Amino acid sequence: LPAIQIIGTNGKGSITAFIESILYYDKKNIGVTTSPHILDISERIRVNKENINRKEFQKLFKKLAKNLSTYKLSPFEQIICCALVFFERKKVDFLVLEAGLGGRLDATTAHNLRPIIAIGNIDLDHQEYLGESIEKITKEKVAVIEKNAFVISFRQKVEVEEIIQARVKEVGAKMIWKESLSNEYELGLKGDFQKQNAAVAIGVVEALNNLGFSVKQSSIKKGLKNTKWCGRLEIINCFNKKILIDSAHNYSAAKALSEERKNWKNHEEGIYWILGVQRSKDIISMIKVLIQKNDHIL
Repeated sequence: LPAIQIIGTNGKGSITAFIESILYYDKKNIGVTTSPHILDISERIRVNKENINRKEFQKLFKKLAKNLSTYKLSPFEQIICCALVFFERKKVDFLVLEAGLGGRLDATTAHNLRPIIAIGNIDLDHQEYLGESIEKITKEKVAVIEKNAFVISFRQKVEVEEIIQARVKEVGAKMIWKESLSNEYELGLKGDFQKQNAAVAIGVVEALNNLGFSVKQSSIKKGLKNTKWCGRLEIINCFNKKILIDSAHNYSAAKALSEERKNWKNHEEGIYWILGVQRSKDIISMIKVLIQKNDHIL
């Protein structure tokens, strides 16, 4: 089965959600795997926007864990195995595979037919696994690009673009650079940065058309407008208060979140932040970019 593989540091989940929504409204039969989950692990494996049944997932996971016990796979790798088996059972037309933290050694890269590679923003994160510099991280991620693949990305930092271009040229792939979307498209996800992620999703659809999977323009517009993705600038009601939830999990994402702040009403009067950050992250830099005068932080 042909697969769309999504790599990058930030925006992979949003790009995946945009693609999934567009293809759903175009009535394409697709299998999607994404990570991490928000509330339930079954969110990670979906066919046509429907999560795998939890009992079916547990049964499949146990069976594969037993059969593959000699390989000492990580939980993420086991979940990808479950996803690929499940998609085969469901006889989907093609796959949308969101990579985990890397690329070259990522479980999704084990799928050997990936004619479309979508790239989200590449920046510093998971240095303990991928390398200390942005150059090393980029090389790890773009190693997934293979001969004749369509590679879609919005404009990146100069050093990142150079490494992407070099890999594309080295293997004989086709590069498509996308600019941020204009206001002609209405997006279901909040944030100016989502215009870049949506542009990559449209580039993926254009590549699919080149591969013989015809996707209607009306499906693109409807899909982008109705995209939903939990925990991304999402407003929820809690004890009669509106709370904005976001999963910015590294400095680059925190910087994008701080830019969004400019669009919030009365933000200069102060924001009350409740932050939870893993010890391995650059907490100090994230706090410096997020917290401003009159803010409170817990």
